[in-house]
Amino acid sequence: MDKFEGLNLYEYIRVNGKLTSKLALDWLEQLVKILDRVHQSEFFHRDIKPSNIICQPNGKLALIDFGASRQITDTYMTKIKVNGGASDTFIDTSKYEITVVSTPNYTPIEQFNGRAIPQSDFYALGRTFVYLLTATPLNNLPIDKTTGQIIWRDKAPQIDKLFANLIDELQSELVSKRPQTTEVILERLNRLPLKSKIYRVVKSKAFKIGASILSFLTIFAVYYGLKPILANYFFEQGKKAETENKFIKSKQNFNLAISFNQNINKSISSFYFEKAFRNSSKPEIARKYYELAIKFNKNDIAVYSNLALVCQQLADFKCVNDSYSRALKLNSNDWIIHYNLGSFYDDQEQYDKAAHYYKIALKKSKNNSVRAINSLSRLNNLTGNYKNAESLALQGLDKLALQGLNKPDHKHIQATLKKNLAWALFGQKKYLQAQTHLQKSLEIDPQKTEAYCLLAQTQEQLNLALDAKLSWEACLILNSSLPEVQGWRQKILRKIL
Repeated sequence: MDKFEGLNLYEYIRVNGKLTSKLALDWLEQLVKILDRVHQSEFFHRDIKPSNIICQPNGKLALIDFGASRQITDTYMTKIKVNGGASDTFIDTSKYEITVVSTPNYTPIEQFNGRAIPQSDFYALGRTFVYLLTATPLNNLPIDKTTGQIIWRDKAPQIDKLFANLIDELQSELVSKRPQTTEVILERLNRLPLKSKIYRVVKSKAFKIGASILSFLTIFAVYYGLKPILANYFFEQGKKAETENKFIKSKQNFNLAISFNQNINKSISSFYFEKAFRNSSKPEIARKYYELAIKFNKNDIAVYSNLALVCQQLADFKCVNDSYSRALKLNSNDWIIHYNLGSFYDDQEQYDKAAHYYKIALKKSKNNSVRAINSLSRLNNLTGNYKNAESLALQGLDKLALQGLNKPDHKHIQATLKKNLAWALFGQKKYLQAQTHLQKSLEIDPQKTEAYCLLAQTQEQLNLALDAKLSWEACLILNSSLPEVQGWRQKILRKIL
């Protein structure tokens, strides 16, 4: 790796103090162009922070420490989908293991959850510039208790509001609020000087006086031109009132916004979607906001899907079915919705219905959904159809091999398919083959509880008593909510007690 002379930006700020607006714009443009080359190469950095950026003697910046970077792939990116203004949650990614790289205050929430995407670099970039513009460590900046955002603008009076807005968009907690590509950021930077000049003119006293003396006819004409501005004004006032728990006032402002611009209802829906998303740990509150989001936009699949997941937490199964039903009416070909519905019935141990929706998901995905194949293999094992389970597991492993086994998100699926294959072989009394595949499954995922439970039973059949004892210990100690694991545990506990 190349070595660069100069100070890292953490050291630079300690020596020189906060950046001027002009230098900050120049540095932001340099770094975005560097990220553009990185992203164009189908990688993203995942660890952008002041100490990983060098200011060289010639004034040019260099981004270092690519040890945490990862490749952008279609399979990886399908885990996260932005729809309707917020991150989608169709797929339960807690079932897939992804390496987490994090730096406190610079790492976005999706990266902490193992779901980093290229826009995660933009969050870290925005946080980096908050430090550069304030010369204040991020953990020393206060937090807005309502929004969860850091309060920093008062420590960076040298930049104007439009530049500060761009920085806040970069560090938005929600992926959908961040710029989606480096090209978008560069375009914003190119327009920023002109927009800042216009903004200063509009805010000037002379402009306000001039606007006040327009004639009646001019006012009438301007009214229609100002409708989008008025709509946005009342929209912002509605958001503010909602944040202050002034619900009647927020409703009035939102209705006024819609009266000026019918299309702003989608923005209102997105606002409530984001409120719901921020309250994911409080399902009753989240449900209220998802239902408000639907009131303003009845055509957003993401809202219905997330509402279904929240209702599942609340054990309101009618709401779950209704929400998925509405989502499917909007797009009956979305295989992920069918898969999630199958997963819902799977959790309820309604295996016939679960299998029905997994099969539809497989068909809608043109037989490419390894997750659906994997789930169907497990269901066949549960119902004693070991031949079918074996065939499906082998089919899934073949498809996974074609898609690339070296991808981190595929490792967990591979381990589960190996476990399901071994389970099917165990059911057919092919104990040596079952043991081999279970050992391979545990090599890939040493924390797979159900593999230990099956391995213990296999080792018992092979008269490997000591090995079986160790495997049973792992089966009993490791976490798992799978019903088959609970059954195996009860079986061994009845045997030894």
